[in-house]
Amino acid sequence: MSELRLGEHKLLTPAICGAVMAEKVNEMKAGVTKAIEQGADLVELRVDGLHDQAGWEELLPVKVPVILTNRLEREGGGFKGNENKRIEVLLKGVARGVSCID
Repeated sequence: MSELRLGEHKLLTPAICGAVMAEKVNEMKAGVTKAIEQGADLVELRVDGLHDQAGWEELLPVKVPVILTNRLEREGGGFKGNENKRIEVLLKGVARGVSCID
């Protein structure tokens, strides 16, 4: 096993990442809780799956490192807005301390 640094977090590798995607923020919260309970060392928040991204910040903070993802439809994601709005969401995540953005 080796060690991986993700921001201020140290993880032993291989690390388990729980990808969480849902249509509503409260469903994502439940998914994050379940992923951690099942042993995820970090979580990927797929906010591009939300029907309405308003309030996604309520998902933070999380007990484990977070990868924040907001993929465009052409990248296989669900985000339908313009590029400026997509980047705005990712930058809010950085300001709120997410460990990594995708």
